[in-house]
Amino acid sequence: MVDGIRQTASALKQGRIRICNTCKDAMREFSVYRWDERGGRDAPLKQNDHAMDDIRYFVSTVLQG
Repeated sequence: MVDGIRQTASALKQGRIRICNTCKDAMREFSVYRWDERGGRDAPLKQNDHAMDDIRYFVSTVLQG
């Protein structure tokens, strides 16, 4: 999962993907996406993340081949 998040961050920074401002769920989730600080491992909280999962899946399958 963390590798997919890193790939997505890289794709966003490189302009390989863009999020349209009409994608309300994705825009909202970018603002509330949080890392789990209690878990002792590098992982996001699994809440408010359906659009984030969709974007990560797209990057790791379609964009990466």
